[in-house]
Amino acid sequence: MSTNTPWQSFETRLGTAADAVDAVVARIRDAHVAGNGRRADALRADEAQLRTRLRELRAAGRGAWERHGAGLDRDLDRLRTETAVAAARLDTELAADPGTFTAAAGAELAARRAQIDVLATSTGAIDALKTGLRRAMAELDDGADLVRHNHRRTP
Repeated sequence: MSTNTPWQSFETRLGTAADAVDAVVARIRDAHVAGNGRRADALRADEAQLRTRLRELRAAGRGAWERHGAGLDRDLDRLRTETAVAAARLDTELAADPGTFTAAAGAELAARRAQIDVLATSTGAIDALKTGLRRAMAELDDGADLVRHNHRRTP
């Protein structure tokens, strides 16, 4: 007889997401790009918060999971999309030429679209969506300026 609990599947998915966070954080740290330390710290904080909430729900029992598990699933989806955005953003920031930048920016926009889809299902989705879109546009503008500046300096 199986003794699976409702949170075991979530725990497995969180482990996979944590591995992705580890990979992105390592890339961010190795890249030494200004401002990315905050992004890495935010991913780690979100992961830690999910682990804490999972422990709390596990301790509270099956009824708590039934009431709050869906919210935890949404937060895991948000962590996964934020991790994908961080990876794509780093690729955009590290682009050395206009062609690479264009491809990386396209991948970043696709990751941002997925992020928007996840945010749209959350409480306060409209405000989060507006904030996310403003941030995405500002970051893309900054990245484009950086690539243009670096491209001019390259012989």
